[in-house]
This record gives sequence, structure tokens and C-alpha cells, in this order.
Amino acid sequence: MFNAVARVDPALARRLHDQPDFRPFTVAVVGGVAYGTQPVDLQRGATLDVRITSIDDQLSRALDDVLAELGSSAVHLGRTVFQVDALARSPSEHPSAVSAPATRLSEFWLHEQSAAVKPDVRTTVRFLTPTTFRHQGENVPLPLPSLLFARLRRAWNAIGVAEIDPLLGIRIADQCTITGYSLHTLQVPLAPRSIQSAFIGECEYEIARTDEEARRAAQLLLDFGFFAGIGYKTSMGLGAIAPVQRSVVRQRRGSPSAMPSATPR
Repeated sequence: MFNAVARVDPALARRLHDQPDFRPFTVAVVGGVAYGTQPVDLQRGATLDVRITSIDDQLSRALDDVLAELGSSAVHLGRTVFQVDALARSPSEHPSAVSAPATRLSEFWLHEQSAAVKPDVRTTVRFLTPTTFRHQGENVPLPLPSLLFARLRRAWNAIGVAEIDPLLGIRIADQCTITGYSLHTLQVPLAPRSIQSAFIGECEYEIARTDEEARRAAQLLLDFGFFAGIGYKTSMGLGAIAPVQRSVVRQRRGSPSAMPSATPR
């Protein structure tokens, strides 16, 4: 991804690479492979769906050129070289190639005109790729509400649309409980000598039953999580989620997320 951006806009690539807290884009294999406890042996001719998302205005504007660059050259995923078969930039081409401007998310969930939309008390998050969190220097492969929403709140506040203050963030975490899950643990090789424990599957949360402001903010963050990713190493394939059920993402059209389809060469 960085190489493709650098060929289109070297200054943008340097800025994205040097951002200290998080990468404002995600790259994840969300189709064509079943994540499990053993490495996947891809055969020549196998096809993967790769989802690329952006929460950076400059990168989002450049994404069409970046995708064209990816489509015109070999793409390396790990040690495997792929060629791009197709690019999807709209829901008519792929259901995950969608757009939801941050201002739209804010208006839908936080502003007065959203009063007619009642956020769900219970929400299921489907983790499509291995997911984990870093907390106090340690790896935490658990979908704990405190870690999930803290990371999303920091990413949301970094884009500067409508800040969610720390006290509201605390209310979200304190009033969110896990009510059900179907998860399994797996080991993810991020580098030759770096193995991370992670989880994948579904988790149901009950969010702020008696605090609608906190519930609205939580729903906004989960909507935003489709683009920002969840947890650690989201620019390296981890932390991709499906749109939650009550979601602005499901209603939108556009392309700050795009779906290249890639086949091993």
C-alpha cells in the first residue's frame, strides 16, 4: 500500500508512514480465505478479496489513482505475488465498496435531526479478520469494550469532525457489556519472528440501556470502525469488521473503501 501511494504522491506516503499513533487506512483480506489455526496454502488461480479503506481526506481523494497503480503492477501480500483481476468502487460492484463521510456519521447519530433514529441497545460486531489490542505494552486478544471504544474514540477525534470527549468515552465503556459471542483464537505471524495471538468471529454488546447519548456515540464509533479498523495493526490486515446492522454504511454509495480482487501469479 505504501509503495502504491508513494508512486502516486511521495509526500503523502511519507506523511502516512510517519504518523505516530495510527495509520489512517486499512488493508485486509476479507474474502477467499478461511482464517484458522494453520497457515493457508494458496494455490495458483485462487482469488482473494482485499478491502482498502481510508479515513484521511487526502488519501481518500487519491484512492482512485492509488487503486489504478495497484491494478497496473504486481501486488505482494506476504511472500505471495498477486495480480489484480478487478477493482470495485461502488456497492453495485461489491457490497463493501461504500462511502460514509464523517460529517454524515456525525449528523446521523449525534445531531438533533437524528432524534427519530433510535440506536439499538444490542449490537453484534463481526470481526472478519484476526483482531487484537495493545494495552500497556501487552497484547490483549479479547474484544473488551474498554479497549474497543477507546481506540475508536482516539481515531475519530483525530479526524476533527465532532469530538467525543473523554468523559463520554468513559460512559460508553462503563455501560457496555458483552452479552454473547462466538469467537476463536488464532496465532498471526506479523513478521518472521513476531507471532501475535488474535481472535475472530462475532461478539454481541449491550450498550448504555439508559443512556441514549452514550449509545448514539457508541453506534457512531462502530459505524466508523468499518473504515478505521479495530485494534492493532489494521494497516497489516488485522481488525477488519463488517458493517453493523443499524449502520449509515449500509445506506451509502461512493468509494473511500474499495475492493480489489487479486489472484496469485
